[in-house]
Amino acid sequence: MKTKILLSFLAICLLISMGCKKPKSIPAGEKLSIVNRGVSVQYPLIIENINKYPDNTVYISEERSGKSVLKIEDYDNTKVFFPSAAQPPIQSGNYLCTIRTRGKNISLGYFKFKN
Repeated sequence: MKTKILLSFLAICLLISMGCKKPKSIPAGEKLSIVNRGVSVQYPLIIENINKYPDNTVYISEERSGKSVLKIEDYDNTKVFFPSAAQPPIQSGNYLCTIRTRGKNISLGYFKFKN
């Protein structure tokens, strides 16, 4: 146990001496998250705080294969959202939602889509 603590302390000292800084986190009021995990035509995918990231691209990928099935630019939950008539239909199943914004990819997690 003492060895693990000592190694952790040494690793932190090494990072500090190399000039590594703690990564900046997103403020709590700006964190992106999926509000509803069950998505359908009646209940579109709502992404909390997406309005704070106007230049965004939402990627929807199949859970199992990781294959991207939709790319939606400027998602805003009101005019641009999923699913909509402007997008090709997808099959019912589990999907991963990832957002590209401010030069970063943010994985929001999985949701279930039902036709």
